[in-house]
Amino acid sequence: MPESSITYGLLGQKLGHSWSPQIHRMLGSAPYELIEAAPQDVASILACDTWSGLNVTIPYKRQALLAADTASNAARAIGAANTLIRLKRDGSIYADNTDAAGFLWLLERFSQRQNNLSACAYIRGKKVLVLGAQGGAGRAVCYALQSLGAHSIGVSRTEESFHHNLCSLWIPYGRIKDHSDAALIVNCTPVGMYPNCPKSPLAPQTLDGFTQLKGVIDVIYNPLRSALLLAALKRGIPAENGLGMLVAQACAASRLFLTGEPVSSSLSPVDFMTAADSITIEAIEQRLVQHLQNIVLIGMPGVGKTSAGQQLARLCERPFVDIDAAVQASTGKTPAQIIRESGEEAFRAAESAAVKAAGLGSGHIIACGGGTVVTSVNYEALKQNGHLVFLDRPIHTLDTKNRPLTAAQGLESIARARMPLYLSWADTLFACTGSPATDAAALKTLFSL
Repeated sequence: MPESSITYGLLGQKLGHSWSPQIHRMLGSAPYELIEAAPQDVASILACDTWSGLNVTIPYKRQALLAADTASNAARAIGAANTLIRLKRDGSIYADNTDAAGFLWLLERFSQRQNNLSACAYIRGKKVLVLGAQGGAGRAVCYALQSLGAHSIGVSRTEESFHHNLCSLWIPYGRIKDHSDAALIVNCTPVGMYPNCPKSPLAPQTLDGFTQLKGVIDVIYNPLRSALLLAALKRGIPAENGLGMLVAQACAASRLFLTGEPVSSSLSPVDFMTAADSITIEAIEQRLVQHLQNIVLIGMPGVGKTSAGQQLARLCERPFVDIDAAVQASTGKTPAQIIRESGEEAFRAAESAAVKAAGLGSGHIIACGGGTVVTSVNYEALKQNGHLVFLDRPIHTLDTKNRPLTAAQGLESIARARMPLYLSWADTLFACTGSPATDAAALKTLFSL
């Protein structure tokens, strides 16, 4: 811990990829620093008086609760604290767990958007499967669900000694199919988190057996769409990531930091959050999405994906990835060479490897090959962090020079085969002008980059 005073900060063991400083800066709870600490140093950091408020992450949440003089009902029930403040009235340490408030906020918005119901009306008395309910995030989610009257079922791989009473029932993963009437599935495990994509805690086909499933929530937010969420969306099941929960819990913590006072025990964890707070949360969430999301350009050969993408990357000061160039970098051969020497199948395999690597990134501009869409697995790889933009312009204006597949198959034939794929993959349709600079400027404005 530095000798100088730290007003606010995040205490943890490894914090390299934390968004907390940026979020708290936008919330007004700054200066905010990252405090990486070894286990043997945590007690002295918690005891020193150089901080006014701390967020705490794994593996120190339990220790944070034990270091507090008083604690909220949520922190005590969950058995862990992610927020500590020094009370202005006497300097004592107060502990809270704002993850519960963050999840309640997320579930409220999800319920209103999908069902036009409050979270309580949406979930009370309903069965909810909580994957990884024994972990820190799982405990907070189960506490929140319990406060709404849900019938939470903890799904776990651990021994019974790690189970808690925030769930009505505990089952192993092998018994999930016995509860196919669940209304909601919440993933609180790290399975599927970057860089271990596209792993999932559930096989995609498992979702097919749920007859009353109204939604899937994954507290993971990197990638923005985990394999579990993509499987749900593919089946028409409403799905949401945990980015809103991250920002909402930070908003709740920021309120504690700035007031220096605990939440009234008569309030539920989310009651003190106002409509203005929700506007702020969504604005910050959207800014993070804009920063994290890849803009993925798809379309016919010669439409201008690479040239417009390069210009857009320069305008936005973002990394640019050209899939064909990535294939050449990894194989030492151009796509045309691979196709001539080894055939299209060999090229598509190399292309998919390049797509998988590019899709793991965030905040990139990605220009795909014209035929990237013919390999179905490429969709999930690109969609996990990407907004897919179909660049389109009249076929007679396309540049087909040095494109062996285009020359062999013909533009009209390729268009007939691929147009349905472009349209089904696209989140946005964009009519190109043929000028890379003009198109890039328009795309920058369109996505507020």
